[in-house]
Amino acid sequence: MKKVIFILILASLVLVSCNQFESNKINANKEFSSVFIGIDGIIRKTREIGENGLPDLDSYEIAIKVVKEDESVLADEVLNPSDEKSLSVKVEVGETIKVFVKVTNASGEWTGEKTHTVVKAPKDNQIFIRIKKAVKSLRKLDFSLKEGVGSSETEFEIKFLEKPVFTKKIMKDLVPTFCRDNKARLYIAYFDDSEILHLARYNSEGDLAQDFSEKLKTKKMSEIKHLASDLITGKTYAITNNGYLYLINEDSLKKVEGVELNMDEIVIVAINSDKIFTVDDKSGSLTLNVFDIKSPSEVSNLYDLGYVESFKSYTDMMVHRDFIYLLRREYKPTCKSSGENVFSMGSIIRLEYDSVKNVVLDNEEFGKNTNKDPVENIISTADNCLYGPVKFIGFDENHIYIADDGVDFQTTSSSPIPKSNKNQIITLTLGEEPTIEFEASEEGILWFSEEEEKEVKEINISIGGYDD
Repeated sequence: MKKVIFILILASLVLVSCNQFESNKINANKEFSSVFIGIDGIIRKTREIGENGLPDLDSYEIAIKVVKEDESVLADEVLNPSDEKSLSVKVEVGETIKVFVKVTNASGEWTGEKTHTVVKAPKDNQIFIRIKKAVKSLRKLDFSLKEGVGSSETEFEIKFLEKPVFTKKIMKDLVPTFCRDNKARLYIAYFDDSEILHLARYNSEGDLAQDFSEKLKTKKMSEIKHLASDLITGKTYAITNNGYLYLINEDSLKKVEGVELNMDEIVIVAINSDKIFTVDDKSGSLTLNVFDIKSPSEVSNLYDLGYVESFKSYTDMMVHRDFIYLLRREYKPTCKSSGENVFSMGSIIRLEYDSVKNVVLDNEEFGKNTNKDPVENIISTADNCLYGPVKFIGFDENHIYIADDGVDFQTTSSSPIPKSNKNQIITLTLGEEPTIEFEASEEGILWFSEEEEKEVKEINISIGGYDD
């Protein structure tokens, strides 16, 4: 028996040795060459870095991934800020590889990629990746409107992750308008506590462009009502109270001739690919319209949103890929008369948009409250439903992020009152069958409004009597 086992082991070793010999023989016939991978703007100073260009690439981690045509990974490295911003890999001559580079900071994510077929001479295998100036994604933005009780002043704060970017005292009820462009820079128009309007810009690191506001100080700036950025073209616009559209340049506001919006009817605005999308309110009947900036008189009605009661509102709009996303809020925190119901709810509406034919093909709604019947005049918000979406705060390859702002209610002997504020981040996962997920916002992130939270105390009353 031992002899048989010995023979089997010997045969196995011979087979392994033969296979190894064949493998070595095949590899010996293959030719490999070194491929050098560098970043344009660091290794070669060919890119604009800073306020009007990319973020400071030396200050952030850079992820580099190299894959072959069969999608097998040759290298997947993360270079720290202190590391040399380059990578060398050995690749078989004749192999075609694809190199992906990603840089992320507190406001956005930038990417670059390049395909290369490896040749024999290493000097011809130097790849310099050009990172695109336009962001691949915008990271979640935190903001809070903190009202001072009994005061006309309130404080507004915006953060890039944990870094406070904008913190100012503003006039109560004059909420700032703000947006980010495709370089992940923040634009904000706000009234200070003296009711003077300022237009400021912060780079993707969260640093104030010191001379930007000074250069743009004109009479027109005091009339700004809304800011909107076209993430496709990279242009950012200001819309004034009288409906004029201004392109925001580095040192001026340039009026876009021919464009005049009716700001008495327009509820929300979005700009994408040189097209202006508006939701218009005509006596409570809402429609979604669009026109090309170059042909402002040719307005197309895309979708009828129907009649909207006073407690319903459309709070934000985003055009992303082949869809138009709308946020709808239904919010009634107090009862004005006996028998009225209170509620805090909303939904995300997704409209499939054919930009060539300029038509809406389909519509879906997500996060709508499944509770319909009031209990003691409270229509509570069901689990996995929205409390009141107010703004799109970021996106990436597979998700869109939304600020959800609302309240839970409690009963009292007279009428329902707010019990607690609900400040959430909604993650809409994209795809053929989108899904939504919920997470509480960071402590201190309040979004736009906070109701005063009241605790209802139970009072026990005992009634005594006389003994006979």
